[in-house]
Amino acid sequence: MPKTKPAFTVPRLSCDCHTHVFGPYSRFPLHAGRTYSPPEAPLEMLVGFLDRLQLERVVIVQPSVYGTDNSATLDAVRQLGDRGRGVAVIDPGIDDKELEGMHKAGVRGIRINLMMSDQPSPEVATALLERQARKIRPFGWHVQLFAPMGLLVRMHRTLSSLQVKVVLDHFGWRQPETGADELNGLCALAESGNVYVKLSAAYRLSHTGFDDPAIAGLASRLIAERPRALLWGSDWPHPGAFASGRPADAPAPLHDIDDGVALNSFAGWARDADTIKRILVENPAKLYEFT
Repeated sequence: MPKTKPAFTVPRLSCDCHTHVFGPYSRFPLHAGRTYSPPEAPLEMLVGFLDRLQLERVVIVQPSVYGTDNSATLDAVRQLGDRGRGVAVIDPGIDDKELEGMHKAGVRGIRINLMMSDQPSPEVATALLERQARKIRPFGWHVQLFAPMGLLVRMHRTLSSLQVKVVLDHFGWRQPETGADELNGLCALAESGNVYVKLSAAYRLSHTGFDDPAIAGLASRLIAERPRALLWGSDWPHPGAFASGRPADAPAPLHDIDDGVALNSFAGWARDADTIKRILVENPAKLYEFT
């Protein structure tokens, strides 16, 4: 649970646009091909977390440890009703009937992970993106991309003209040490009108996280130039705090993150109440079709 409470007035119907659920494992066992084994973080814990931060809405993103078995994510979204929405990971051969069932449950997007050791070329990534976009276009869903900033910039024309909305995870994975070209490329994507950027998981981009001047500067520039293209997410419960080489079935600890500090940092970047409401309430309501 967050140690720090919000230091500003959190608008009604505010949304955390990037969370996960894990378990209970007696009902939703982890995928055999996973690369790590996080502790359980079921829906009950997520609801307590949201209440602590006065967040009334949430988006649950399918984590990699479940592969394309979206059962845990779908169960949680169904239980949340209109408070929750989901982002799924789908098999290439999925049929429209299954997608329709996911839509009724509350799914409004799919996630594609391009953060691979064997980095795909822009051409290969574009072909995958366009193929998946064709599947989800009839449902009005978006594609959420987890990919390195360099690849995203090289795919600018595709991302800005794709016939579904695109959401970039974690500041577009723009590392603080990268140059001005990638920064300008990310801002140009946000200005295209087709691309959203999640202000999420700053701690994954910098050891000093929310206090890093480069992170604050990037967030402030995006907010100043394109507030209508931004979302905020916590990345709760923060999986992945372990050294490489750990066996996949060994318990993997979580990052110790105070999400109250994360939320307050966002409010400091946004500065005024109207901008805070735009990013926490209005943008998610439109993209995820909250009523």
